[in-house]
Amino acid sequence: MTTFQISLLLEALTKLYSSQELSAAEPVVSSLVNHLGFSSADAEALVAGALHLKEVRARLGELQLSDTYIQ
Repeated sequence: MTTFQISLLLEALTKLYSSQELSAAEPVVSSLVNHLGFSSADAEALVAGALHLKEVRARLGELQLSDTYIQ
């Protein structure tokens, strides 16, 4: 799998699933294994990566909102 394909898959997972669903992990991991043929380890890594990406973006969004200055 190329870096581009991994990036696309992570983007899809962050858009499709909520943070709570990604935190639960098992249903998402099972879907990746059953429907896309990933190994359990690879599916778990993808879910963990998507959750991390979602959390970082949420924190970044909070920082950007608090850095707004009114003149």
